[in-house]
Amino acid sequence: FDESHPYIATSLNNLAQWYGRKGDLERALEHSAQALAMRRDLFGESHPDIAGSLSTLGYWHGQLGKPELALDYSEQALVMYRETFGEKHPRTIKVAAEAVRYLIRLNRRTEAYELVTRSLANASAHDPSVELLQRFEQHLLSKLIRKGFRQPPKKGKHKRKKRR
Repeated sequence: FDESHPYIATSLNNLAQWYGRKGDLERALEHSAQALAMRRDLFGESHPDIAGSLSTLGYWHGQLGKPELALDYSEQALVMYRETFGEKHPRTIKVAAEAVRYLIRLNRRTEAYELVTRSLANASAHDPSVELLQRFEQHLLSKLIRKGFRQPPKKGKHKRKKRR
């Protein structure tokens, strides 16, 4: 192989996962960053593999207690997945759930709730991220309602009875 090859980028990503499981988060982050740089060299700025690398970098930053950076990488991945696959794709929904997690950690609950409801509206009932998004939704609602937030009625689901 040349110095840059998709298989090498995948190997770097696999090494990052291995180091992460061993608890060496800094080395996991380092290898993920190398994989991202290589994928950018190979594919340009917009490609599903780049979105995956961005999501992975977000995950490691989140594990290292850096939710601002985690959110930044997750949002970049989310934009790329939306552009590549659309709103309803499982990868888009999964990365949206990751972004919600970091928004919650940063106490940006209104933004998190908006992203949860948008994602749930687009997710398939069989999507593995739906259960997590539903838990986030309940958590956020309980926090937001305590602060005076009023949940908008769900469209088409709750109809008011007319008074006579």
